[in-house]
Amino acid sequence: YSCKSPCSWIGKISKRNESPYFKKITKMTTYYFIAASKKFLTEEEPLEEILKERIRNYKENNRNIDFWLLIKPQFLKCSELKDLYNKIPKPQAAVISTDKKFITFLKLRCEFVAHGELELPNAELSDPLAVDAQES
Repeated sequence: YSCKSPCSWIGKISKRNESPYFKKITKMTTYYFIAASKKFLTEEEPLEEILKERIRNYKENNRNIDFWLLIKPQFLKCSELKDLYNKIPKPQAAVISTDKKFITFLKLRCEFVAHGELELPNAELSDPLAVDAQES
């Protein structure tokens, strides 16, 4: 599977500030994630279908979005994930969520991804959804 227009859907899913489901994150929370190269997550895996279906389901059930697709996520640079950060080909992408079961499902579905958990915000990173600037 590959996107007909590679990565064209990413902006629609990852624009958290424009979403009515986005909440400002201020308290310490456990986040679960899968991470891989951007190419793998956005072009080689059917992640678009999975995330769009989950968004549709959340809207139908009036649930707040609790997962985000991040391109070049800063949380991977936290000291406790340094080894993982160095192993994943750049540019990197990740799906981060407060829902452990959803991330476990994605890990099983996508198979060749790194996964883990992290308490955020922390001393190194105040915004769990922060990303490095995109190339022009």
